[in-house]
Amino acid sequence: TEMTQILSNDPNLMAKVLIGNAILAIPVYLLYLRIRKKQGVALAQMKGIRGQDYLFYICQGMAFQGGLGLLLNGIYQLGKNLPWLADLVETYNEGIQSSLFPEGVVPWLTLVGGGILIPLAEELLFRGIVMGELEKVWPGKPTLLLQALLFAAFHLNFVQGFYVFFIALLLGLVYQQSKSLIAPILIHMVINSYSIILGTVAQQSQKTLVAFGLVSFTMMIIGAVWGILRWRARKKLGNI
Repeated sequence: TEMTQILSNDPNLMAKVLIGNAILAIPVYLLYLRIRKKQGVALAQMKGIRGQDYLFYICQGMAFQGGLGLLLNGIYQLGKNLPWLADLVETYNEGIQSSLFPEGVVPWLTLVGGGILIPLAEELLFRGIVMGELEKVWPGKPTLLLQALLFAAFHLNFVQGFYVFFIALLLGLVYQQSKSLIAPILIHMVINSYSIILGTVAQQSQKTLVAFGLVSFTMMIIGAVWGILRWRARKKLGNI
């Protein structure tokens, strides 16, 4: 394909584009938030979180990633019976593989761009600016749904848009409950970084992939159980 030919000349081009876009976008988003705050409209809540909450949200990111894996597997299985969906999934997989993991790519560049900087930029924009502006007009559930729809449309791809819609719902819900943008930023970074690391490890030895999968599965279980226990504890306190 044309993308493959371009990346054959510079396999790190996509990583450089991700890093460049994020470096340009992040200051603009922060400036917008600062201007709106001076106007008396605080769109994003950036308050700190407790030390143990960093580990909690990292584990939640792993749990979300596990759920995402199940969702994607469901899409793949459905695609076997729907030729048009199978073609979309195959095209999407080929595009991801050729753009993020071409031969000769430097993994840490992709990780910095797609796993750290892009999630930061997207959270500032969607959970910060977009949700902040929408909350002024349609607070609560309408804002949660609209920001997820916009986030899905932003990716300009049916397959990716389908599953990131659910990710955006979760990230928006976490933001509303935590009252801190740090929480969805951490979770988003974990989800993206996990996918990139998995894609890199998958090209290594089978033993490495199995070991990585076992560690990941353990983190997913811990995140899911911890999240359920915390949710039940908060619900119990709310009923007192």
